[in-house]
Amino acid sequence: MYSLGYSQKLGKVSEIENLSDEQLKDKLAKIGDENKVIKTTNANLENNVNRLSESNENLQNELTSVKSDNAGLKENVSTLQKAYQAVQGQLKALMEKLAGK
Repeated sequence: MYSLGYSQKLGKVSEIENLSDEQLKDKLAKIGDENKVIKTTNANLENNVNRLSESNENLQNELTSVKSDNAGLKENVSTLQKAYQAVQGQLKALMEKLAGK
């Protein structure tokens, strides 16, 4: 790859100044091709970032929903445990009553 070096104003001649018109055209074409590749890569990366950002937002919303569902389920379990304990207490009382007869 050619180095641009310094301009003639500073006393050094850059390598690019020594290139023929054909070499300059070739170099410009190569730089243009590299630029297209970089632009395409950049666009692809931006699309990936946008897609990942959207996925992250969807996952965050899903997580919030799951947390809410989990809280509701915990509440249901607590209610069922209390009901079960109440039934156990009633059953114990009935068994004691039957045993005492």
